[in-house]
Amino acid sequence: YEVKTTTNPGRVAIEALRQLIGYLLLDWDDAFRIRRLGLILPRQRTKVVYDVAELLGGKELAEMWDRMRMLVAEAEPA
Repeated sequence: YEVKTTTNPGRVAIEALRQLIGYLLLDWDDAFRIRRLGLILPRQRTKVVYDVAELLGGKELAEMWDRMRMLVAEAEPA
């Protein structure tokens, strides 16, 4: 989860979601096994959780992402 406090939740939520997607992309070797991304907005008393497969556009894209991770892992020098 990422925690953000703001009086403008719409703009911050989009920026925070981009930040969370960046964390997902940086976990190219799937070391953290990220399957959900969450955002907490305490001032709005709101918690939003996104399933990564849905966020990436569905199961097919999520499976493609997993295959790309495997290819990167195989290409990694020993």
